[in-house]
Amino acid sequence: MLFKMDYNSTEAVQLRRYKNRLSQSGEGFIVFGLWNILKTVMVITMRDDVGFIASEITDGSIDPEIVNGIIIVMYIIVSAVIMAVHFRAGRGAVRYAKGKSRKRSFLVLTGVILLFSAAAVPGVFSQSGDAVYRGADTMIASVLIDLTMIFISLDMFRCVIKIKHLAGTEADSEEEN
Repeated sequence: MLFKMDYNSTEAVQLRRYKNRLSQSGEGFIVFGLWNILKTVMVITMRDDVGFIASEITDGSIDPEIVNGIIIVMYIIVSAVIMAVHFRAGRGAVRYAKGKSRKRSFLVLTGVILLFSAAAVPGVFSQSGDAVYRGADTMIASVLIDLTMIFISLDMFRCVIKIKHLAGTEADSEEEN
């Protein structure tokens, strides 16, 4: 007869803790995807240089309003793709943590987001002229958001490794009983 691990054993408590953290990190991924949509809306509505970019690209041969429309559509498409990646990774983490899925393919998307977030941090500091225009507060907020995304991504990897290890320990203790 197989017995489950004691509910209050150290391994069971750790397993529940890591599953809870993974679920929270997945929800955080989804929230950061929503933040990206909000950020895109702010960029589109608050940037003064979109018209300048349009006039620089076209050299006057195409109406700048058309180019502005194309730029806005590109922003929206890129944001939708980023939101979809965040949603898929976050939903996959939540489903894995709750035991509804055994697939760990969400880790691939998490790794991609981790790489982009890590690459974005030095980019904030390299735009010295633009950083003065944006202000130190915006630069600090941008770095903090990217660092938070890096932390959440690394935490997701750690939690999956720990869950896999602890779930193996649970299976071993069930076989012994």
